[in-house]
Amino acid sequence: MRLTSLLFAVWLAAAGSYAQAVEVAPRISDREIIEALTELKAGQRALAEQMDQRFAAVDQRFDSLEKRLEFMQNLMLALIAGIFGLIGFVVWDRYKDFHLL
Repeated sequence: MRLTSLLFAVWLAAAGSYAQAVEVAPRISDREIIEALTELKAGQRALAEQMDQRFAAVDQRFDSLEKRLEFMQNLMLALIAGIFGLIGFVVWDRYKDFHLL
């Protein structure tokens, strides 16, 4: 008997503290909701504009990098053509010297 009354008292104390933890939220009018949504939409537009500007800046960087890489590619092709030309000249010169004998 004593144990059940003790358990009931503990349960009652726990239930009472739970009921006190719930707060009633203040009512928000439709006008306040619309104003908050309008501010959110304006913030989203500003964020989208900033992102568009940053993407445009990144696109410009990629374009300049692409031009640099294209120049480097052309330079490498010229260097490879020069190397093959030099190898061809060496082979031709050795061929010419061996056939003179």
